[in-house]
Amino acid sequence: MQIGRVFTPFSWVEWCLKTFDIYQAWQDGATIIEPSCGNGIFFKTLVEMAQKNGHPVTLNLLKNLVGIEIVQSDRKLFLQEIFSLTDIHFPEDNYVSNDFLLYEDKRKFDIAIGNPPWENFVKLPAKYKNFIKFYFEKYGLVKSRQDVLLGASRIDIAALIIKKCMSIHVKEKGHGYFFVPLSLFFNENANANFRPLLNSDNIFSVKEIIDFPKNIVFPLIKTRNGFVHLTRSNLQISRIPYQEIDEANGKSSKILWCFPSSHMSAWKISENSNYPDLLRKAIKVDYYQKPRQGINTCGLNNVFIFKTDYREDFSLPNMATLYNGFNEKIEISTKYLLPIIHSGLFGRKKPKQQKYILCLYHINGKPLSWLEIKKLHGVAEYLDKYKKEIINRKGVLIRNQISKGAYWSLLGVGSYTFKKWKVVWEAMGKKDFRAIVVEGSWQGNQAMHAYISSDSLEDANRIKDELNNLLPDYLQSFSMQGTCNWAQPSRIKELLLFTEENSQLSFI
Repeated sequence: MQIGRVFTPFSWVEWCLKTFDIYQAWQDGATIIEPSCGNGIFFKTLVEMAQKNGHPVTLNLLKNLVGIEIVQSDRKLFLQEIFSLTDIHFPEDNYVSNDFLLYEDKRKFDIAIGNPPWENFVKLPAKYKNFIKFYFEKYGLVKSRQDVLLGASRIDIAALIIKKCMSIHVKEKGHGYFFVPLSLFFNENANANFRPLLNSDNIFSVKEIIDFPKNIVFPLIKTRNGFVHLTRSNLQISRIPYQEIDEANGKSSKILWCFPSSHMSAWKISENSNYPDLLRKAIKVDYYQKPRQGINTCGLNNVFIFKTDYREDFSLPNMATLYNGFNEKIEISTKYLLPIIHSGLFGRKKPKQQKYILCLYHINGKPLSWLEIKKLHGVAEYLDKYKKEIINRKGVLIRNQISKGAYWSLLGVGSYTFKKWKVVWEAMGKKDFRAIVVEGSWQGNQAMHAYISSDSLEDANRIKDELNNLLPDYLQSFSMQGTCNWAQPSRIKELLLFTEENSQLSFI
């Protein structure tokens, strides 16, 4: 089984072994484990470096290397290559063909190295998901197995591999060196339990983070990536050296500082060696003004989202002919079709088509009854046509809604959806931030947009101005430009100060 398998280029393996003196430590007798060793490039490079430097490779040195790899076909070739290089048989028991999560040897090592799988839970094969949930809970990355089905579903497999390795297989005061997705440190929710906390008793701590520019190490990896140096120590330092690597020469171009958190929130980055003083400037909002993503169809955009030619006036007649995501022509009542926010609202090129989402809800956030839906031209017939697909949507939250009988339910709908005004921003894949105010019928395009709703235009404009004033510097402190986590609601929430004045307006 191959999951998130990406091979490390030789030049970057060599960079790792030299930069952190791993080669010299091995020569001096250090033991090394690699939890996802693949074709053994780290171990082969150690051998080649020894030969290049005129140092003998002995059986005892090879005995100090242990690798675990789930893909069994790699083992034979690795053993042959080591013998070809050294005329010594690599200790066969030191190359383990198994899932690292099932590796139970109690031996502890001085150093752990590697490039763990580049995949997150939500993209795993269904059968392997069921197997791996137990280990996320066992190693403290989720509080319960249910969590990996909810907000933590995008937790990285790398977090699990590294946590087990550092917890079980590395000696006290030993070290870990890993190529990693930087989301381990800078996204809000999924990997929160991986990060060591300030002023807490941790299993390991972070000593240094290195930030690679896009494509320099792993051209096929789209997520932001880098390298981390860990140590088996429970005390997390409050200010971590953070290097950015120059794309032109592969050398450090800028030294920054990374600041761990004491409460599991995403870490921050600053050129200043002092902690960024942004959170003291909290934006006051009412209880109901929690930042949110757009409405989520749970994988059925083709059914719930309609399109028609773009028009400056986004309003529709009471009944109209539109196209769904399958490009089927549908005549339908437009009473519950809500316009979806597009790039033109942010001052960029206007789209050729305007999209609308079928949101069969009352303004109090409760779904319409079937009797009410039957009174809408074409809607009941349309739902009947796709009933099987709608009912079979996956996910704990949507399954819970469907079980109550309203199978046309969506996620992210409540009374907040229908407030008069929304402060909206683009939450994914951007490098700059700009919030705008729109009239409340506009809806975000799922995770692409986020918003704060408001009952008054004056309040919406105040929030917009304060966000536009604070957010650029704040978001830059996470160094997550261009990623899916750029300005998601959980990140923005940290800047908000909630009041209880309107607590009776709590979301449904």
